[in-house]
Amino acid sequence: MNTTHKRRGRRSLAAILAAMLMASVLAVVAGSPAQAANTSSEVLVDHDSDADTAPVREFGGRDRYDTALRLAKDFAEGKGGLNTVPTAFVASGHKLVDAVSVAGLAGFLDVPILLTPGDSLHGRVADFIEDYGVDNVYILGGAGAVSDEVAEDIEALANEPTVSRIEGADRYATAAAAASKLGGGAAWCGGEDPAAILVNGGDMSLVDAMMVGPIAHRLQLPLLMTTADELPAGTADFIEGEDIEHVVIVGGTDAVSDDVATALSDSGVDTVERIAGDTPAGTSVLLAELLTGDCKDDLTPTAPSTVALVSQDGLPDGVAAAPVLSSSSDFADGFLVPMLVVGDTLPAAVRDYLAATPQADSDGNKVNLTIVAIGGAGAVSASVMSAALDAAASSDDLTVKIAATGGDLDDDGDETDDPPQAGNKSVDLHFSDNVIDDLTALESMVRDILEINGAPARLAATPVAHAGGNSSIADCDPDTVTVNLARELKPGDTISIVATSLKFGANVDLRSISGTSVTVPARVVDRTRPAVSAIGIVGQTTFLVSVTEDNLALDFVLDGNDFELSSSRGSTLGAVGWTAGAKSGTVAVVNEDADATNLIHAGDRLTIKSGSVEDDNENKNLQRSFTAVTPQKSPRITSVLMSSLKPLTQAAYTVPAVFTGAETLITISAKKDGAAAGAVGNDWGFVFDVASTYDDEKATDIDVRVNSRDATVFVRFNNGKAKFADLKAELEDNSAFDAMFEVSLPADEDGVCGATENNNLSIDTNSRQEPALRALDDDDAAIMGQTQVAIQVRFNGYVETIGNTPGTTDHSELLADVLDRTASRVQGKGEGVPLEEVRAVAVGRVRTALGLSDNATAGTFNAPGTTVRYEALTTSAAMLPQLRDLVDTDAGHAGDVRTTDTAGDALDSDTDIDPVVAIAIGYAADEGHDPDGKRDTVDEDKNDSSQVRIGRSSSVDAPDDPLAS
Repeated sequence: MNTTHKRRGRRSLAAILAAMLMASVLAVVAGSPAQAANTSSEVLVDHDSDADTAPVREFGGRDRYDTALRLAKDFAEGKGGLNTVPTAFVASGHKLVDAVSVAGLAGFLDVPILLTPGDSLHGRVADFIEDYGVDNVYILGGAGAVSDEVAEDIEALANEPTVSRIEGADRYATAAAAASKLGGGAAWCGGEDPAAILVNGGDMSLVDAMMVGPIAHRLQLPLLMTTADELPAGTADFIEGEDIEHVVIVGGTDAVSDDVATALSDSGVDTVERIAGDTPAGTSVLLAELLTGDCKDDLTPTAPSTVALVSQDGLPDGVAAAPVLSSSSDFADGFLVPMLVVGDTLPAAVRDYLAATPQADSDGNKVNLTIVAIGGAGAVSASVMSAALDAAASSDDLTVKIAATGGDLDDDGDETDDPPQAGNKSVDLHFSDNVIDDLTALESMVRDILEINGAPARLAATPVAHAGGNSSIADCDPDTVTVNLARELKPGDTISIVATSLKFGANVDLRSISGTSVTVPARVVDRTRPAVSAIGIVGQTTFLVSVTEDNLALDFVLDGNDFELSSSRGSTLGAVGWTAGAKSGTVAVVNEDADATNLIHAGDRLTIKSGSVEDDNENKNLQRSFTAVTPQKSPRITSVLMSSLKPLTQAAYTVPAVFTGAETLITISAKKDGAAAGAVGNDWGFVFDVASTYDDEKATDIDVRVNSRDATVFVRFNNGKAKFADLKAELEDNSAFDAMFEVSLPADEDGVCGATENNNLSIDTNSRQEPALRALDDDDAAIMGQTQVAIQVRFNGYVETIGNTPGTTDHSELLADVLDRTASRVQGKGEGVPLEEVRAVAVGRVRTALGLSDNATAGTFNAPGTTVRYEALTTSAAMLPQLRDLVDTDAGHAGDVRTTDTAGDALDSDTDIDPVVAIAIGYAADEGHDPDGKRDTVDEDKNDSSQVRIGRSSSVDAPDDPLAS
């Protein structure tokens, strides 16, 4: 980069005398940063072209000499490579006081700074001078710093460079000697007067000189030295001789006292300015802020997304880095890179500076802040770099889950956790955020990161398909990319995403990808024998036989040869009722007794012979025998259990269009694993308004509050010209909100995801806005949350029918009992309406909301059975049964009137017994009178009364497949 040397006219003595002293002391104030760069990464290079070795720090040398050489080579490569560096500085690697003062002159001459031991010429420095065609070498300091023998060795090199010294009687005079070669006239940021920078020249304070080096280099300013309490003669002579009118002191009053500032004014300096933080790190932050602040125009071009870390104790590294950080075309395209000072830990001032870097540039591109370490791990430790990277980034790395394409193999509601299967020819990559929309670019990146068995994956002719996670809500939701493979996957194949320096993401997101891998499981060899079972109930005519096996032939049939009947009554097998392909059938019983009908008797045993059932893998059933069961008299409910609630879809809301514009709606949707998942999310409300004291000239202030009791999120715009990204950040910064909801910014008009982050919100109204659920893009229907649940009712014995009449499938009475408490909560007691009528209406509402009806489709029950299962889907969380709800069931009976008791004596009065509709009909026959003598029969086939509370059990599986809403 070529830098123009500005020369200014000198002001008159009268003007100087009339000028007033201006002392400006700046301080770093740690604050709460609004945001950080979207992502961050350390600048590393491939040093050996070997993909198996890790990249390294470009400027992390083995020692100070190696680091300086790496910096000098980068500087030289930016000039064109070999034979392109006519001039260089050589300084002592141990006595660096002379080297720190030449940053401005190095900028003026456009030269690198090399370090060598003071008493011998470093071999690689000699190589550099020869390789890059250096004709003129300036040795910094006298023979006490760099010996005459070193000078002679340089002159003796093959290219015979001219060697001269820049030195003075002491370090202060040496700095003035270097400054005198500038010719004077360079100005400080935004000024026109001849200027100079002043720092403490003591060995313990040279860090101030080091950190201002890149700016002095860019502005080509004299870098002068002083003691803490007295302005040295050589420094004062230069200031007066060059008519310096503006001096910038770098460092606090402990380094350069107010007495020195007064002496400057007394010597004729018009303006004295001080830049000082509470710590060296704080001072480096203030200098860095000049690049985007008061000095922006004079220091341009400045690096928009790169910073350098230099150790407070790394003076040799920092001195040699000044030319590179100021103007290296090879490292930073000629941009000025700010130098931040660190210690054994990351200083708070530097952390806050990094955490306040912008998320996006002026064009809306997300910023990836690159951080370069000057020096090896001994100078800038790995822990300090890690802390810096964490502070500088507001987004985590993209993560990827590699899964089977589509579907949910384990029926757990998560399509991202099922590994690809043997025989698959595609895999799904589930990204944690949206990625680039260009399929060609996406294909190229997928080829770079996807490996199978350690080698790049071979892809099909149409390699990738890209779709949003939920296109009905937002095109920029976390993405799933389907990758089509050239061959089928085999058991044991390892599919990997390799972490690379490539950056994924929408709209130049520049997010790294975390590596991951998954192994294709071995084919499951089915060695499970088909399971067979039989239920025979005493007094019935047939055994019910069932087969549990998914891989039976379609024409599978069991016949009489597959069964044996053992009976104490001499009964034999009757007809076998089995339809081809069915998994259940009946086996009839024939009684040989002339006086008996064909009934199952106590002790009858049905044996299903071994090998009667075979699956596709040639597994055969084992022989099993089943003894007839005595029917349970008046079966009762023993448990009512719920599955875990399974959110199916999530509610989605939008920030009111009055704030965003009708075409760019910001979506707020419930998280599927949060407390507002499923139907619960429909009950939440959002309130957006603008404070009556709103001032768009003040700093952005958005207040987000979450009232969990009232299920309301309240957002108030207090002040400032907020952007979409500001609102998103404030919402997600609220931990209660972030636990339940996520925010999706829309694509821009060109469909680019993330590009609306810098859109301004329209905050010009004080009317309160309460958005409803978001409508589908092409439909007026709302995007509502839905929750599925399964309910299992278990009886203590086998029942034949669930309903009020044998042979029917009416579930209404059982459902009414199960949902009674839910219905009471929903409906309330009502005014002037009998509670039972209110409940009847409420049960109907609940049943309808749950997707349950009065017929067999409402529940799964196979007779004879002990369990009824209901699967429900609702958009109203209030409609769901709750744990501990009481299911109170009356005993079913026909009802009757008796006039005599069991002894035949007359009753005092006739008693009408109102019938109670049975919820379940069993198999038991009536055997006697009711003990209270008021009913002719005890209805032992009908259910008994029971009281159980609803519980939850992992044994009750949630619905496998989405139910129709």
